[in-house]
Amino acid sequence: MKKILLFVFALAIMGSTVAQKAGRQNAVRSNPKPAITKDVIEKETSNTGTLPTTFFHRNYKGTSTLSTVLLGSQRNIYGAQFSYQTCLTYDNDLNVIMSTFRGNDKGTIVPFATGNDICVSISGDGGTTFGKRTALANGEYHRYPGGIIYNPAGNTDTLNAYTLVAGPRTDGTNWVSTYLNSGKFNGTGQNLYEFSSDPTFTQDIWQNGLSASNTGEFHFSGSGDTFNTSATGISAFVPKYINGTWNETTHSIDWGEPALFTTNLTVAPSDNSIWTDTFKDAAWAKDGSIGYELMIGSDNRPASKPSFVPILYKSTDNGTTWTQLPYFDFGSLSIVQDNIFPVITDSTLFKPLFEEASIVLDANNKPHVFAYVRGGYSADQDSLGYVYVRASTQTVMDGNVMEFYLDASDVWHGNWIDSITTSSVTAAKSPYVSSPNNIGWDHRLSASATDDGTKVFCFWTDSDWNFWGSERYDFNPDLKGWGRDIATDMRTDVKNFTANTDLWGLAFFHFTSKVTMTPSPGVYEVPNRITDINTTGLQADEPVYLYYLSGCTFDESEFTVIGTNDLSGANANNVTNCYPNPFSGSTNVDVTIEKPTKVSINVFNITGQMVLSTNYGSLSTGSHTLTIDGSRLHSGVYFYTISIGDQKFTNKIIVK
Repeated sequence: MKKILLFVFALAIMGSTVAQKAGRQNAVRSNPKPAITKDVIEKETSNTGTLPTTFFHRNYKGTSTLSTVLLGSQRNIYGAQFSYQTCLTYDNDLNVIMSTFRGNDKGTIVPFATGNDICVSISGDGGTTFGKRTALANGEYHRYPGGIIYNPAGNTDTLNAYTLVAGPRTDGTNWVSTYLNSGKFNGTGQNLYEFSSDPTFTQDIWQNGLSASNTGEFHFSGSGDTFNTSATGISAFVPKYINGTWNETTHSIDWGEPALFTTNLTVAPSDNSIWTDTFKDAAWAKDGSIGYELMIGSDNRPASKPSFVPILYKSTDNGTTWTQLPYFDFGSLSIVQDNIFPVITDSTLFKPLFEEASIVLDANNKPHVFAYVRGGYSADQDSLGYVYVRASTQTVMDGNVMEFYLDASDVWHGNWIDSITTSSVTAAKSPYVSSPNNIGWDHRLSASATDDGTKVFCFWTDSDWNFWGSERYDFNPDLKGWGRDIATDMRTDVKNFTANTDLWGLAFFHFTSKVTMTPSPGVYEVPNRITDINTTGLQADEPVYLYYLSGCTFDESEFTVIGTNDLSGANANNVTNCYPNPFSGSTNVDVTIEKPTKVSINVFNITGQMVLSTNYGSLSTGSHTLTIDGSRLHSGVYFYTISIGDQKFTNKIIVK
């Protein structure tokens, strides 16, 4: 039997899966986040009208462990609409959090700088207080900013660290260039570098994968797009990257020339449009040596074209050269097949459609792709972007949050995390009333990892539509999170951080830091930023408040859910529970092995530290009884992981 999780929640998970698959009916075209268009190249105005300054908390008397800190205001909502902009970041060495946003000089809603300038708010006390300053101020049309921290090797003085802000620039009509500006935290040492947009593309936007290594390597990604004549799809999609290195003499970044990735994206025969969403994300090792770039599209390499799936590139030389990872059929994983519909014409064929995705690297510099996955409706090459909706009057999708990652042998595994019950909010359904520039939002799925890469986390939003209304859209988003320990494979339950608090249904346009804080041993806090859209009167072009959300924490005791890795292909290996358990002295576990393979047992304490390791070498096919010697272990709770080849089984033991 294909397993999702081995824990007492298995029946509940099975029930939600069955309910989710019941009553499928129609297909709709997937609605991934739309590309930036000229419609939203808004011009700066000198309007001095005032807006409400009332904080956006609901009148709800709930007990909250969350707190908010005002970061400032942004000229309008557009600069916060894409989760893959790097708008919130944390530096573990300096213990500094930084938020990046456009300024705002309109009205009384915390004015600072102008909407053409790029600002940062910085905290050196774990998010308790923030101070803001202008990171790029020269009155140009700077848009969609991302920002990161660069801390030169050996530096311990925050004032000697640098900010790097980047994004596209307009002339008020077209996208004309990309800006990359570095400068010290104290505002000195400013260095602006710009390069022109490619005129052959309808739009040429750089927003993705902004990163800095501790050895002075810098990376940024973008894409050039051209739409077909009917505007039904992209006829040209060219992902691009640029690298930089730190210059110790000039104390600035020496940027190279933009370079191109190659792609293998499927073309629809009927209108010659490319089946792709966009560049999604990038992740890098701390030293900048290993990096992964993630895009989503229909991969052209297999004979049977998939729906939108991850297409990854890997670099092992600081981004100088890139290799495309081999195509993998994510529909072959049982964790996917157990949670999505097959295509309408073949009950054995699964074409998962990845609508949102985010990536981080673990302690072994292996990628973890967190994704919002739905069932592809058709195998026809003209319909690869279509998905199921439930049999109801609402367009509710068959959606799941999942994790996919490569192990030490570069074998893909998958974990099911949660079902999403609402649809992304389209511009047509958006409550914004500032037409024609209404914008919607997706579930803002975002990945994070501890600085040492031993734990990975995923955050997203979903609405309790039964409470807020009859339409099943993410109109009232709550912020949810989940975590996993990569050594023990122990996971947390899904946590809803904002439900039943003053922020219930108000986690709009959140950004999640790629790096998780560890404020104390065994406590993991994931920095998040949320946006107040209500005080604008739901006018998309009016300023919005930005808040740091403190309290999105997990502690070590919450990593209690036991899971197995879901390998591609069938596997008949089996492991029993330890007996006796609890025990003193030693305990036994029976394993059944499908074919001769290497077997080992590692035991961890509740902080994730390995306390016992036994390597049995290669065992023969059949059943074996293995013994865990706990005679030297103190009384308490431990977790053991049995590795049979590439497959891992994790469970809990108690030493008396």
